[in-house]
Amino acid sequence: MRRRVKSAPVGSELKLLLAAHQFYLAAELCDRRSTPDGSAWLIYPEVVNRAFACELALKGLIAGHSKVLAYGHDLKELFGMLPSTIQDHLRWPDIPVALFEERLHQVKDTFELWRYAHEWNSLTVSVQFLRKLAIAAIDALHGQAAPSAIMLKSIEPQEFF
Repeated sequence: MRRRVKSAPVGSELKLLLAAHQFYLAAELCDRRSTPDGSAWLIYPEVVNRAFACELALKGLIAGHSKVLAYGHDLKELFGMLPSTIQDHLRWPDIPVALFEERLHQVKDTFELWRYAHEWNSLTVSVQFLRKLAIAAIDALHGQAAPSAIMLKSIEPQEFF
């Protein structure tokens, strides 16, 4: 499949960083751990917001390194557009590369599928993988786009596997 891209306007990285961070925070608000009794798990919006946060952060990293805006929602394809040094930075050391690639393949279409979850009999996703990928990508983008220009609310990874 041919990837759609166009030149990235000045400031694209920062705009994508801020948007990715907001969608990440929205996902955190939907997480059942956000309510005192854990009863209000808003799974559909949580998954959609986590996947979109990943997508926007990856697009921001692409814009910063390639000076183009990438299109599409496929997380695996977007990840593949990054230089290998950035890919290596986004992979965490406690998971083998093959397992990371397998998990990335499993979540690649999450944004598109989960927006229409009502149309499916069943869907599965690793929310923890999406959360950790979003944290890694947002952190990397923050360092690239605005290392000292803005402070984002801290997002800390937890145990995921």
